[in-house]
Amino acid sequence: MIRQLSCFENFEFHVYTPDAVVSKFANITCKPLSRQGFQSDVYDCAGIISNAGFELASESLQLGKKILVKPLHSQMEQISNAAALEQLGYGRTMYDIDTAVIEEWLHNHHAVRVTYPNVAKILVQWLQEGMPEMDRDYIQKVWETVEVLPVQD
Repeated sequence: MIRQLSCFENFEFHVYTPDAVVSKFANITCKPLSRQGFQSDVYDCAGIISNAGFELASESLQLGKKILVKPLHSQMEQISNAAALEQLGYGRTMYDIDTAVIEEWLHNHHAVRVTYPNVAKILVQWLQEGMPEMDRDYIQKVWETVEVLPVQD
């Protein structure tokens, strides 16, 4: 991945890796796994390139970051997540590391911000009310609160 990103000299990349790796490229900084460092970089970045796991994709959308995913081969959940991102127009997918796709994505500023319902608050309220049956109308009302807005540059 470092080799493919090295040709985009006008962009800065932070690569998190479990192995100690030193980048010989000025535009790429390799960092050890760190929850705090990673979260800080996610908040400060313009976009995220990652596998197609649900958690990071969801966080990226909630933060209004553009996202490019490469689903892990033979991982049905990842393939499904990537297809959903692409179909909804929320992100871009590549099935193999492809510098042409990366370049197009880097120059495309399309991003959306998704505001999800406060599920924790809803569950607490539901528990406090004695766990009444959640019918289709109730669930529909909760999910109608989701907002998807384009992110302005």
